[in-house]
Amino acid sequence: MMGAALQSLRWSLSLGAKIGRVVPWLTGVVVLLALVSQVAMLLASFLPLKVVILLGSESMPRYLPEELKVHGKDALIAAFSLVTVGFFIVHLIAERFVINVTGQATRKLLKKSHKLVLFENQDDMAANAYQRFSRALAGGVFACLALTGLAVFYAEMAIVIIGYFIGCVALLWAGAVFNKNVRERLESNLSSTLNLLAGVGFFVSFGFLVLDFIVLTPPGVIVAIISLLASRMILQKINTGIMDVSAISKQRPKLEALFFHGKVFQPELGSKDRGIWHMIRPEVRESWLEPVFEEFVVSWAGIRSIEWHQSAVPNVPALSVVGNNEQRYLVKLFDRNRSSLALHEATLLGEAWDGLPAPKLVANTRVRQLHCLIYEIVAGYHPDRGAMKQLTESVRGRLLSVSLPHGLQLQYSRSKPMLWQRLDETIVDRLLSCANSDRQRDLVNELGEKVADLREQLRRLPLSLINPEISSSSILVTSSDIQMLNWGRWSIDPVGAGWRVGPKQLNQLADYLDQAAEHRPDLRKVSTEAAELAALTYSFEAKSMRQQFEEAFELLPAILKRLDHVEGESLLFREGMSE
Repeated sequence: MMGAALQSLRWSLSLGAKIGRVVPWLTGVVVLLALVSQVAMLLASFLPLKVVILLGSESMPRYLPEELKVHGKDALIAAFSLVTVGFFIVHLIAERFVINVTGQATRKLLKKSHKLVLFENQDDMAANAYQRFSRALAGGVFACLALTGLAVFYAEMAIVIIGYFIGCVALLWAGAVFNKNVRERLESNLSSTLNLLAGVGFFVSFGFLVLDFIVLTPPGVIVAIISLLASRMILQKINTGIMDVSAISKQRPKLEALFFHGKVFQPELGSKDRGIWHMIRPEVRESWLEPVFEEFVVSWAGIRSIEWHQSAVPNVPALSVVGNNEQRYLVKLFDRNRSSLALHEATLLGEAWDGLPAPKLVANTRVRQLHCLIYEIVAGYHPDRGAMKQLTESVRGRLLSVSLPHGLQLQYSRSKPMLWQRLDETIVDRLLSCANSDRQRDLVNELGEKVADLREQLRRLPLSLINPEISSSSILVTSSDIQMLNWGRWSIDPVGAGWRVGPKQLNQLADYLDQAAEHRPDLRKVSTEAAELAALTYSFEAKSMRQQFEEAFELLPAILKRLDHVEGESLLFREGMSE
């Protein structure tokens, strides 16, 4: 890790050299303005303490110069208060100028590089990187100047701060080299670690100051107060500077492409010696899989074979593991940017419930800061494309038959909007804006008039489970069952939602609904038209969100027709009940 840190530092220096060659004057102005801002903020933090001391004392403090005492206590309080406000205003103005000058320097840097548009928000990224670099540079200059001032007026405090900084660097270096846990913490929680060290450093300075006043030779009160404030700002600037350099280094591929002539944008695939793709290398797999299985699998007898399993989900590699006891397992490892998928999947499969076409979840754990799910599976095969055409609707029909636990329904409805809640005036307004004919506008206007009724009809429907990840890679066909292996994007919506809306598929929906009603009594009163209404509305919403408005317009007649039919059924039912 230390080698990587030094490499990041060297790269940051080369980036700084590039910036210094292209925009030297603007960078100097930014650094100067940042220093003015920091000094103004230091004084604005110091003077209120003087005001509080004056307010709490009955006479003039002895350490005030005679030239100030002659003006009187009330005048000094008013003057210090006004000067405090003035310094704070200077701080705000300097920060505003920093933003403006940063924008000018960024535009000049991008213009000088003569590059095409490489990715979204590249101007914002370049401005942020330049601002971070200049802030780190200004913070370093401020820390050096502040330490120099302390060395002149309070040398002991300067020695304490420098000694503490050197001690922290040595401690972190040794920890990262000799302790794996320390190294992983620095890699994953650098910010919290540095914040903790900065906070401890301030209390070390404070403790030394108290000790100096009690048993040693203390400086003047004003020097002590300024030294304590300066020590806090010095540690904060060092902390912020390290975090800025770290953040800039993480964006290295993009920033190199933006600022350097000879570099093109080529995203890094990750480090060779760490990360998710390192963990699934053949020579590394068993080293972490074996301890996990020993912890979670009773009577584990060791690994016989490990093979790559195609999950078809980006950054979620999977491994098929066969134990010496002939048991088969599917291990899914989720990269850091896929943690939400792991948690969502584990929420559904964490408790076994009848009818769900999914393998048994054996373990939900973390391996080297990555989410890992382990399933017990049986021998089977993945269907080819031809077989998938027949299996797709069968799998969706199987989901219709699954009775959802009431607790899961409540948990989901409290967390995410249901289909009837996602239908709002925004969709209608967008469709009106994109309508190209009177017929389309009439259909949208009719939908707008009936959208409240549509929501109510959808709300009355029973709920069913939806899994959009239906593909040959995610389906395992066994001798007795069909299992779905990917559940990271499951959802719950009214029965029929998620069903394909082609004429053939809608005709099949009626048959599968009848079959599902044999297992779910709450579906026996659901008409085919009501389920089709949910399917059409779900598809309509999806196409609207993808801005496929022409396809969305084509669904409106079918939606309105089934809505009228369902409302008619509801009216007849109510009239029958009243009689």
